[in-house]
Amino acid sequence: MIAAGNLLYDGTHYYFYDAENQLIQVDGTLGYCTAGTGTAATACYVYDAEGHRVHRTGVITDTCDGTGKRDYVFDLAGNWVGEYSSNGNGCKSEIYADSRHLVTYAGGTPLFIHSDWLGTVRLRNNATYPTYNFQTCTSLPFGDGLTCAGSSQSTLHFTGKERDYESGLDNFGARFDASSFGRFMSPDPLMASAKVWDPQTWNRYSYASNNPLMLIDPTGMQEVTADQCAKDKHCVTVNVNVIYDKNANGGKGLTDKQKADFQKGQLQNAKDQFGDADIHLNVTYTAGAATTVNGQTTVAGLQAGALNVVVTDKVSNGQSGMAGTTATSFVNPEATDLPHEMAHQFMGDTQGWRNWLKDADPFPAGLFLNTFTDIGNDLERAWMRNLDSHSGPFSHYPLASAFNRNADIFQKRIQPTTKPQ
Repeated sequence: MIAAGNLLYDGTHYYFYDAENQLIQVDGTLGYCTAGTGTAATACYVYDAEGHRVHRTGVITDTCDGTGKRDYVFDLAGNWVGEYSSNGNGCKSEIYADSRHLVTYAGGTPLFIHSDWLGTVRLRNNATYPTYNFQTCTSLPFGDGLTCAGSSQSTLHFTGKERDYESGLDNFGARFDASSFGRFMSPDPLMASAKVWDPQTWNRYSYASNNPLMLIDPTGMQEVTADQCAKDKHCVTVNVNVIYDKNANGGKGLTDKQKADFQKGQLQNAKDQFGDADIHLNVTYTAGAATTVNGQTTVAGLQAGALNVVVTDKVSNGQSGMAGTTATSFVNPEATDLPHEMAHQFMGDTQGWRNWLKDADPFPAGLFLNTFTDIGNDLERAWMRNLDSHSGPFSHYPLASAFNRNADIFQKRIQPTTKPQ
């Protein structure tokens, strides 16, 4: 495979990507989708602000209108629920229940979906007695070698993702997966997900830690918005108060670039990561400053009922703690992993005897405890990312991610209460 900037070539097709790593064109001369000079593209794609593919031109092998032009409609949970032709007629629709794919409705006929434990469609059948016309699909572990017997207009296959006719790639939202290679076409954008103790994470292109029979990558990370959380009975909201240290940079405060990098990087990564465990981060901002006198650091601007995140250059590594019901995490705008610090807060590592031991004996007992909790939290984050997405097949089962449950406990612990007078 050859890569040159935002162009990839796999020996068969050329793939053009935009700055957000979204596939925008297959083959042809870049930009030659509807007009221009050069070689016309095989397919072109358009996305909305949330990364959903909303329009395509390409080779469609069904009989909806024969033009290859499609428009897509998504529900509030991000599920693709409708597909329309160039003249506005409905081609097919998909029906979900609690993010479970149940029915494909096309050509006036409902086809009932039967999936395996990973969400890959294995059987579609209608309700016509006594024939029960159906389609069966088989494939290899990475979705390669897909073979379907019978007729169906649905393109949702490997772990429920759309497979493009033109390229054979599976659309995972954040990235595109090539089942023939058993890997993604672009690197994991979250560099913090690579762990020294887990060699499988060193490969930034690998799919589901190279364990496709056990793990899935439902969304490649997805934030849960306030509106989505309000409609999801499993969703937990955690209040986060961001304080930009006015005393940073020698009293000049953080630069606009440092603030923007923090918001687009660490903060967005935290929203996306914990969104996979159905946790919505309700972020607010207050003015404040960190001051250190005789080794003691005080912070102005702390808010009750929120995880206070102090963004400052006074720390090189993240530091988290809890005093009473006030939770505070210090992060460097350029060198800290905010989701890592939030994991310590949510899992109770900054409370009780663990918090006391960290302060009373920072070395070696505190260091050993921190390493132990790091390993446990990182394993839990890997589980959350691969199996416990709010749209994944193992969501909310008894073995579901502990983050969802413990984040709820954490928020209730820090929430102020009013006692009757």
